[in-house]
Amino acid sequence: MEKKEFILPKYDGKIYFMNKENEEKIKSEKRKVYTEDKQFALVYTEKDIKSIIEIHEFIEYQNYEGKRSYEDEIYDWFILELGIDKHRFYNWGIFGKNIDKNVNLVLHFTNDEIMCTCLINKQDSLKEGSDAIYGVGSNDTLFLTLSIGTKKIMEEDING
Repeated sequence: MEKKEFILPKYDGKIYFMNKENEEKIKSEKRKVYTEDKQFALVYTEKDIKSIIEIHEFIEYQNYEGKRSYEDEIYDWFILELGIDKHRFYNWGIFGKNIDKNVNLVLHFTNDEIMCTCLINKQDSLKEGSDAIYGVGSNDTLFLTLSIGTKKIMEEDING
């Protein structure tokens, strides 16, 4: 499977480092959430909320898939052979992106409306705002996000 087959969803959210310039930009925004240390702010839209909910639903779906029986797998194979798309997450997968700590940051945001983990570009967050890439998890070196249009992701694709 080639990397060009991966499509990362596009989100509207922007993440800003909290300097004087950016404070003025986000002051008037209705939907915003800050990191715990208040150094970064995520400005998000209704589309972002729906996307974050989908990510949480996908994680639940993956957990459910891990508990399925052999008979469930046979049924899925039969449905697949008939060409029936029985679930919206069928073509979704998890894509791993290496974290370059000189360029990227992983941030966590929580408020009453959303809870998410994002990967951002440090430089972009200082001025025009970094595009938010919402994730399903991360560690010190790898950020996991969703990709659409793939059934499985091979290990060599994850490691880059």
